[in-house]
Amino acid sequence: MDEEDDFFGSQSDSNEKTAGQRELEVVQGRFRASGYREAFASTKEQALQEGFEKGFERGVQASEELGFWLGVVVVIQKLSGDGKLSVDAGDKHQLDLFKLSLKSYVENGSSSLASAEPGHHLAEHLSACSALCAKYGFKYTKIPGNSQAIDPDPSGE
Repeated sequence: MDEEDDFFGSQSDSNEKTAGQRELEVVQGRFRASGYREAFASTKEQALQEGFEKGFERGVQASEELGFWLGVVVVIQKLSGDGKLSVDAGDKHQLDLFKLSLKSYVENGSSSLASAEPGHHLAEHLSACSALCAKYGFKYTKIPGNSQAIDPDPSGE
């Protein structure tokens, strides 16, 4: 071994360099894992928020329509009871069933409202209720600004 090896390092220095590289790899691995956890948490939070917003919007829309039809059913029953609207006996019975069903959805909360998709029990009731109410001149109308109104159309069109 010559003097330069002692000053500049010997073959054993390459082992220390490898140890330094291993330490660097460990530190890089820690940062990589930390970055992964942070990105995962951020993405998870964003996905949860998006899911909440979509579900909330669907629930609000279903609630608005459900409330609208429940109100129409009550109005038709009231007008019929006061003799101001002629409703046949079969339709009166159907209106009673709709009223009970719609009130049940209201009382059971938004979990059943959020699933108001085609083929779902609530969607079927709303569709049938809509058809029956249209027979007596009421239809669901969206007004700009996301509000709804009763459109009493005496012609039933």
